[in-house]
Amino acid sequence: MLARHTSPRESHALFINNTHITHTRLHTRRRAHVFVMPRLRRTEFPTFPYATPYAIQIELMRRVYDAAERSKTLGVFESPTGTGKTLSVLVGALSWVDDRRKARLRGEKLDDEDEDDAAGTKPSDTNEPDWLREYDTKRRKTDADEVERRRGARRAELRARAKAAETRVTLKTNAEKRLREKIESTSTTQRAIDPHTAEENEFLVDAYDSGAEGAREDLRALLRDDEEEDDDEDDFSRDEDEALRPAQQIILCSRTHSQLTQVIGELRSTVFGGKVAKAEEQVAAAAIAGRAQLCVNPAVKNLGSAARINERCLEMSKSKTTAKDKAVKACPFLSKRRRALLELKEAALAKPMDIEDLAKLGTTRKACPYYAARSALPEADLVLMPYASLLHADTRESLGVKLENAVVIFDEAHNLVDAVYNSYGASVSLEQVRDVLDMLTTYVDRFETRLSASNLRYLKVLTNLTRAFVNVLQKEIAEVKKSAPEKRLTSLNDFLFECGQDTVNMFSLRRYLKESKVAHKIASYGERVRAGHDASWGGDWDGVGQVKIEAVGGSKFAVAPDPNANPRVSAVHALTSLIDALASADTDGRIIVERDESGTSASVRFILLDAASRFKRVVQQARSVILVGGTLAPIPELVSQLFPELNAATSKTVESSAHALKMFSCGHIIPRDNLLPL
Repeated sequence: MLARHTSPRESHALFINNTHITHTRLHTRRRAHVFVMPRLRRTEFPTFPYATPYAIQIELMRRVYDAAERSKTLGVFESPTGTGKTLSVLVGALSWVDDRRKARLRGEKLDDEDEDDAAGTKPSDTNEPDWLREYDTKRRKTDADEVERRRGARRAELRARAKAAETRVTLKTNAEKRLREKIESTSTTQRAIDPHTAEENEFLVDAYDSGAEGAREDLRALLRDDEEEDDDEDDFSRDEDEALRPAQQIILCSRTHSQLTQVIGELRSTVFGGKVAKAEEQVAAAAIAGRAQLCVNPAVKNLGSAARINERCLEMSKSKTTAKDKAVKACPFLSKRRRALLELKEAALAKPMDIEDLAKLGTTRKACPYYAARSALPEADLVLMPYASLLHADTRESLGVKLENAVVIFDEAHNLVDAVYNSYGASVSLEQVRDVLDMLTTYVDRFETRLSASNLRYLKVLTNLTRAFVNVLQKEIAEVKKSAPEKRLTSLNDFLFECGQDTVNMFSLRRYLKESKVAHKIASYGERVRAGHDASWGGDWDGVGQVKIEAVGGSKFAVAPDPNANPRVSAVHALTSLIDALASADTDGRIIVERDESGTSASVRFILLDAASRFKRVVQQARSVILVGGTLAPIPELVSQLFPELNAATSKTVESSAHALKMFSCGHIIPRDNLLPL
């Protein structure tokens, strides 16, 4: 067992099996009430997939378990590469989830069931009679039994339906393959017996094969069965029960999707990932990614730019079906695909799969993996997502990720500070603001008589602000003749003063852009107007599949457009991001105004200086936050950058008293004496 703290300022060093483990201090500022100790503890982890875990793996699993159990805790755990830290983190966190479930079944009262009791402010119930406490325990146990029974039945039904759907799709795919092979072989035979004379070609009746005709009809029926689905089918409109959602959710983030794929591989090797069939410990996992990674519609995915993919997906997902033109602009992987979408969601929850598996399955099932993953998120015990999707508040909200009562784990956390900076950075060029100004002017002129007074007022403010940005950047280019610096740094307030927009309420404008979704409307209309004004583009504009007629010599050729040329869609979102940044506190960041080397273009860029101002929201909303990495040293500097309130030397606020800091660092599995440098 580990030595316990004798003072919050002491630090201990201990050695376990020749492994150096530095047990650093647990520092916390306290309220008037006593700090509530964790109710669940675990020293052994029988669910570890291998026979005997190393001592440092056991210690890391204990630390993760304890940090998850202690509410409002920031854990910083360092374990070198090659020590199996990802597997240890998974086993430690999911063992805690399973123990909480079992505690509820025993009728125990947990800290997340009563906030006052968890905070230590509720009066002690020691004076309550024994029969009342026994009744309360029995009631909680009965409720937990019922919820667990229903949740277990739902999970079993979900896995059974997913397996049945997989079998059905496999049979349908094989049948389609056989029918196509039969039709193809018949066609080949017909070509082989075609007469070679003009007379026979004119008068000889074509070979007839009733089997081939039947195969064609069967193939058409088979494909039609997939396409003709009704969104209003009662059999598949299964309402979600809030009570059946997981009480605790583990959100594990990493920098790249390839790293998350490795996490899925580690999960599959454990009982939590389905290694043991029908194990009660098995969890539901969901991998979350953006449209650019999960879109399987070739007409949208081939647009290239992530901004264009998002815009086009939103347009197609909101398209309506009319009697005259069936499924106008509707996505074939989303429209009339409710049953397939539900089956894809259930398949994702039935067994762990990464985004590549999900995208491949979506292509086979002809259902959208992006929306299936989003719908699976609330029911998942374990959520896997990249840093950027969780760190940025608007992205997190749009995905439906809820941090309340969730344990957030950042794997490979040595990149976390840079990820926070990148998530909230913003940049816009002179060409982009000119495009946005043109789109805004065109949009307002077209819909001015239809817009409400409030919409028109905000759009006028946005137009004036964009015009001011254009003037400042044009002035920056004009400074070339005066040998002015290529870059200059200014504060947010000084930049707004320079633009003459210091009276604009950026908070109100940012809220309008977010709630009204007007940026999407402006970008879509601007793209359509641009296409309509370009006479060299053929066909009716639908945003996809356009061709440009170019003359080469004396001939004309159809050329596919470059999806990244003049990305006006991304220009609108770049300006929106800058406005969001300008609503920050003046001390949170700085504005850089710069021009290129040629002196023909300029840009304005926001850089975040205070990562803690953004990361603090995650720490405050989540139950606990755990940072894990191979090299996090110096840990005090990392903590001061992300949550300085927990640093005793600089903390001056009372808010830090609600959080605890736990740090742990260990050596490598291989003892130092066994290493031979070359």
